[in-house]
Amino acid sequence: MELARKAGRPLPVDDPAELYRYSSLDTFLAIFWLVQETLTEPADWERVAYESLVDAAPHGLRYRETFFTPARHLAGGHDLAGIIDGLSAGIAAGGDIPASRPPPR
Repeated sequence: MELARKAGRPLPVDDPAELYRYSSLDTFLAIFWLVQETLTEPADWERVAYESLVDAAPHGLRYRETFFTPARHLAGGHDLAGIIDGLSAGIAAGGDIPASRPPPR
């Protein structure tokens, strides 16, 4: 929600968990593209990479495979190196999170 606010993108719901209740491929893609639009700078990519690890650690995360789709960002003038640098920094920062750490509130 913070990234959406920062990017000036209103969300269609008040509870972000509600975003991930899709009824079809079309509703999934609408939310997927909305979330993509909240990533406007390398620090945003770093944050989502790090929080992905932090949120999963209490559930016993040992390995995570993640994908990203930079095509729209590149078409919008973003720099691929900046995106990769942000993701790499977030992963590096989250690499030593103990599995017993509770998720942030």
